Amino acid sequence: MKRKNFYILIIIFLGISILMIFQNCKKQFSQDKKSVIIGKIVNPKKDYFIVSQDPFNLTSDTIYASLGNKFQGKISTPKEGLFFVYIFPEFQTFYLKPGDSLAFVLNTNEFDESLSFSGTSGLENNILINLFLINEKESIELHKSFAKLTPEELLKKTDSFYKIKNQFIASYKPEYDRTSKHFKQVVDFYKRLARCRILESYAEKHKRELPKNYFDYRKILKEQVSDPNIPDILYFIRDYIDNNIPWEPHQNFRQKQIVELINKNIKDQKVKDNILMLYCQNYLKSGLIADTNDHIFQLYLHSIKNVIYKKHCLNLLLKNQKLQAGNILPEVTVIDLDGKLFPLKKILKPNRKYLLSFSDLYFRKNYKTNYTKLKQIKELYPSLHILIINKNAGDYNEWKIQVPKDSSITFLQFQNEKSISKIFPYNLTKIYLLQHDSIIHSMINMYQPDFSEVLKNFIEK
Repeated sequence: MKRKNFYILIIIFLGISILMIFQNCKKQFSQDKKSVIIGKIVNPKKDYFIVSQDPFNLTSDTIYASLGNKFQGKISTPKEGLFFVYIFPEFQTFYLKPGDSLAFVLNTNEFDESLSFSGTSGLENNILINLFLINEKESIELHKSFAKLTPEELLKKTDSFYKIKNQFIASYKPEYDRTSKHFKQVVDFYKRLARCRILESYAEKHKRELPKNYFDYRKILKEQVSDPNIPDILYFIRDYIDNNIPWEPHQNFRQKQIVELINKNIKDQKVKDNILMLYCQNYLKSGLIADTNDHIFQLYLHSIKNVIYKKHCLNLLLKNQKLQAGNILPEVTVIDLDGKLFPLKKILKPNRKYLLSFSDLYFRKNYKTNYTKLKQIKELYPSLHILIINKNAGDYNEWKIQVPKDSSITFLQFQNEKSISKIFPYNLTKIYLLQHDSIIHSMINMYQPDFSEVLKNFIEK
C-alpha cells in the first residue's frame, strides 16, 4: 500500500530527529517495561491522546503535546501486543513491545488512511493498519452486495479477500518472517475475524436456510485468541450474541442467556472478560442497577475473572447507588462562562426546581437537538431552572465559542474527569430533576414517551 509522499517525508524527519533519543533510551525502557511514542498529528482536536491496555480505558497513559502538533511521552508496556490509542475523535490499535520506540504521523481529517509508522515496531504497525484498510474495504463492498449475493457467492467473495490479504503479507517478506510469533498470530486473527464479522452480519439479515457448513467460521470462538485487544473480535461476538439471543422485553431473562452463552461458547478467558465487561457495563447503565445482590449483576461479577474489571463494575454500581432518587447530588466542581470555579451546589438554591442536563461539544448534532428540546421545556415551564454542563473538561475555550447566547439557561463545564465520573448519566439524552440539591428523578430519558407527564408532575408537585 502506498502512502502519501507528504507523510513519508514527515516520518523520515521524525525518524532522524528522534534516532538519538531512541538509541539512548532503548535499554532503560526495556528494563522498566516502558516505551516511548512520538507523534505528529495534523489537525489535532485535543492537546493529548490516550494509550490504553484495555478497550475500556481503565489502565492507560496520557501523552500530551510537546510542541505544536508534536506529541511525545512514555507509556507502560508490560507485554507485547495491541494497545488502544484514543486520538479524538476516533481510535486505533497500535502494536507495541516493552522498550519500544515508535513514531507515527496522523491527519485527523483522514485518520486511518493517513496513519504511517516508523521506529522499532514501525513494520508491524504499518502492516496492521494496511490490513485494517483491506478489511474495511471488504466490509463496505460486501455489505453493499448482501441483497444480491447467495450464501455460496458470499463465501467465495470472502475467500477472494482472504487471498488478497495473504498476497499483501507476502509483499512484506522477508521482513515479515523476522517478526515475532505473537505478531504473526495477531495477523492471522486480523485476517480471519473480518470475514467472521461479515458472515455473522449476513446471517442476521438473511433468515433463509444457510448451507450446512456456513457457520464453520464460528469455530474461531473455541480458539485461544492471540490478543484480546483485536477490535473485530468484540464486534463479531456482539453480533453473534444478537443472532443467538433476540431482544425481548424480559431483559433479566435475556441477560442470563447472554452470560450463559458467553461462558459456554467462548474459550479464551481474556476475550470472555472483555465481552462480559461490555455487557455488564451496559446492564448497569441502562437499568441504573444499584443493588449489590442483584442476581444478574452477581452473575456477571462471578463470571468476570479480571480483577480490574470487577472493581470497575462495582464502582459503577456504587455510583448508581449515590445517584438514586431521594439522595443528595454528589459534590462536583464546575466552571462558568466567566472562568469562575465553584461547587455546583453553590448555585442550587432551596425551594427551586432544576433540570440538570449534559452536553458534549464534539457531538454537535446531539448538542443542537438536546438544546432545542430544553429550550422548549424552558418556554413551557419558565420557573424551572435549566443547567447544561459540558463534559469536555479541558476544552474550555472551544466550549465557550459554541455556547448559545441564551441567558435563560445556565451553561457550565466540568472542571475535571473526576467530576464527570461522579454524576455523568452515561448518555446525553438523560437528565436529572432536582428539588434544591435532592434528586427527584435520576437519569431519566427526556425523549421517552412519558417524559412530558413526569415533568409536569414534578413541576406541579
